Amino acid sequence: MPQRWLLLARRLFVPVALVFLALAAYGARDAFGQVLAHARSGPLLLTVMTWSLLHLLVPVISWIVLTGLGTGIGYRTVLRIHVSRLPARYLPGGIWQTVSRVVDLHALGVTRAQLSVLVAMENLAPLATALVLGGIFALVAGTSPLPAPVIIGAGVLLGAALPFAMRRFVGQAPLPLRHFLLASAVTMVFWSIAACAFALYWSAFPSIPLGAGFAELSASYLLAWAAGFLAVFAPQGIGVFEAVAGLLLDGALPLAGMAVMVAGFRAATLAGDGIAYLAGLMVAWATRRGDGAH
Repeated sequence: MPQRWLLLARRLFVPVALVFLALAAYGARDAFGQVLAHARSGPLLLTVMTWSLLHLLVPVISWIVLTGLGTGIGYRTVLRIHVSRLPARYLPGGIWQTVSRVVDLHALGVTRAQLSVLVAMENLAPLATALVLGGIFALVAGTSPLPAPVIIGAGVLLGAALPFAMRRFVGQAPLPLRHFLLASAVTMVFWSIAACAFALYWSAFPSIPLGAGFAELSASYLLAWAAGFLAVFAPQGIGVFEAVAGLLLDGALPLAGMAVMVAGFRAATLAGDGIAYLAGLMVAWATRRGDGAH
């Protein structure tokens, strides 16, 4: 029964969140007109390209984990699967990219136990890292109302408990410590670059006096993402991410307007996903054409 109600909530929350954002955008259309009139295309383009290039880094984490598990699957294979399944990220439910990748990897011989470890690392390690980095940035900024040491501590505890939890539920020593630490380090690099992309996005709108530096922007992004991740009723954190980030940022627009501006960053990541997917199609086409020529 709880799972049924959760599924219903996930189906209903997305249209409600989208309607809220649409109404907020319409209500603040004059202010948005001024913002967009002074927007700079350069930072927006760099934001999109940065996010697109991050898709070269994401499969590194999966490859490290799969290597540690002894699967023998190489980085190029993991990258191909990751990029080719990007459109599934936008199917209703928000889980289908993970599901489709799991099916592809299982077809290559990865066991269910190994896949359980991989899925745990790909979901819980990013949450732990986002909490730690977000808390550190909030502490550096010194302006966040959130208890930064508590957030950092929660992230550290989650990261430290992850290897033991995987061993407990999978029933084996699932991942060598050095592979776990290496995958965690790459995850931290990913989130650091993602936070830079978020800050770069806001630099495209100089007419919005945020009063926030890089540390505060990064903290807002990472903690909002963590809140969206924990909101299991919101697929991909849609609505929750925008509302929390808008609440943490101090801008000239009201909260609803700030949430819509944050949603613009989600649109930029969508464009980055699209570029990465198209690039993957082109590489696959060139590879097949080269093989056919031989």
